[in-house]
Amino acid sequence: MFSPLEETITDKRPEREGPVEVEAELAAMTFGHANGAGVNATHCRVISSLICKAWDPTDIASLVVGATMQMAERLALKWDRMAEERQVNERIAAAYHNLFERNYDSTTGVIPIWLPMEFHTSWATSEVTSSMRDSRSSPAGAWAAHC
Repeated sequence: MFSPLEETITDKRPEREGPVEVEAELAAMTFGHANGAGVNATHCRVISSLICKAWDPTDIASLVVGATMQMAERLALKWDRMAEERQVNERIAAAYHNLFERNYDSTTGVIPIWLPMEFHTSWATSEVTSSMRDSRSSPAGAWAAHC
């Protein structure tokens, strides 16, 4: 179902430079791997990379959950797809909030480069208060509301 806490603690992510090779990383993902190819580490790298490329969060979830379930099947793990969908959706929302929105300066009025095209209109027309957006008007908030 979920990767154990031990994987999170022992998963030593090597320093990486350059772009994430999404398909290669998902294909190499292995449950319990302690050198950077574990489920948790792979999800974090792949999700943030795809957000940075302005992928739609629904497409990110579909790709990551599909690859995760393929890995689970290959390793004869009895993982629950709905539980994985929930976990991946939470990771996507957290990545938007913690990695992207937190560092965005809303006072510029510029639409962030990482924002998927389908969110541009609602982003541009939403009211901005101080330097933070209401989470319901953010891509993660709007997307999570219909998940």
